[in-house]
Amino acid sequence: MYDRTNNLISEVVALSDSNVKLPKGTSFFDTYLNHYVREIIQVGGEAVVSLDSYENQTGLYIYDPIERSGTVFTSAREVFDFFFKYRPHLKLFSEMENMSKRELYNIYSIDLPSQYLDHDFRYEIRVVEEDELDRIEQFMFSVDPKMNRKWVRVAFGNGDVCFSVEIDHMIAGLGWLSLIRKMGRVHTLFVLPRFRRGGIGTDLLAARLMWLRAKGATGAFSEISEFNIPSAAIALRAGMKQVGVIYQYLKSVE
Repeated sequence: MYDRTNNLISEVVALSDSNVKLPKGTSFFDTYLNHYVREIIQVGGEAVVSLDSYENQTGLYIYDPIERSGTVFTSAREVFDFFFKYRPHLKLFSEMENMSKRELYNIYSIDLPSQYLDHDFRYEIRVVEEDELDRIEQFMFSVDPKMNRKWVRVAFGNGDVCFSVEIDHMIAGLGWLSLIRKMGRVHTLFVLPRFRRGGIGTDLLAARLMWLRAKGATGAFSEISEFNIPSAAIALRAGMKQVGVIYQYLKSVE
């Protein structure tokens, strides 16, 4: 618990490498914080930490200027309120709640060693190779033109793995995963609208969970919008359970 007599934001320091030292238990994403910092710096973004009067880290803020997207990691309301206004954003994520316009993302998690994973695949699942990254980037950008295109190669270079499904020699869907200190994260799922509700999302989740367990992961998690009912249903069928929430705050910027 923070000492309330202490100034929690005496200084804000830019990080040039992965040197996050927030108190353990600050965030559900503790294991991933240094990974996030490394990637945001490599895509041309910004990472800063707030320091208290004793030079302890009290919060982490990462920001992508291309996507105008920020994320705040802290357990202190004062720090959250400060970083909430730190940069103009189109969207900002945090586990801390306020009354601004927001969308809820549920965090789903699974204990892989104890979970029985059995799945009859409808589609062939491929692991993407490095020479396919231009194609993957084009596909993702066509689905989300606001994305920072540097993410694809940076994620791949940091060990993220992309799985894809093709139909008639065309990418129909893909999904990424990360593995940090035996904890997997399944993220960034894209399925073209005309191929949705056909089982591609289910196959991609099953393939990624099986891959993670084969690599020795002890668990995996995923963040899913409260409005994305099909993805939530897929996660629950795979044995994942809701364990937390994260909020996406929306704000107009010029």
